[in-house]
Amino acid sequence: MLINPPGYFLVVLQAGSISEINTITTLLSYIYGNSLTVTTIQQAVSSVQVIITSFSFLVILIGSISLFVGAVGIMGITLARVYQRTREIGIMKTLGLTTRQILLTFLLEALIVGVIGGIVGLTLTFVGTYLLDINGIPFNAGSSNGSNLLILIRPLLSMSDVGISIAIALVTSIIAGIYPAWKASKLTVIEAVRKD
Repeated sequence: MLINPPGYFLVVLQAGSISEINTITTLLSYIYGNSLTVTTIQQAVSSVQVIITSFSFLVILIGSISLFVGAVGIMGITLARVYQRTREIGIMKTLGLTTRQILLTFLLEALIVGVIGGIVGLTLTFVGTYLLDINGIPFNAGSSNGSNLLILIRPLLSMSDVGISIAIALVTSIIAGIYPAWKASKLTVIEAVRKD
């Protein structure tokens, strides 16, 4: 238990068991009243968990918006490639490529764009995590009489996070590339060859 009695910068008390913490906290508050701030480790951990949960929600919200924008970007790039290569699609069909092969060609292009975006995103994440890990994110767990209890939070990036990120990039790029690839595969030879 952490307390700040008058005349001291910080005093740390250790309870004999977890069940005694509430009793000691109540007793100290009764003895000293408002002249002292009593903060238990559970309260500090609870405050940190609330902040981390709020921060996680914010990161998920921003990530979802970024994911949607990225998917729209991939779809736009792939659609532009379909319109630019309409005559080429006609020539490919004339040479005997099947609808399925053309569909897979454009899906592969969308996948490549997604993989490149995922690699760039992971690189920026590694750099950001490294910089935050060096300095840490300071969190004020409590203060009284001008003294602060600062906790440094250090981000952690696990291999499962990296794997999930790559999987999300791949799935997003495939989903975003389905419509343009389908549009390219459904072009008839006459439509494609006549296109100026």
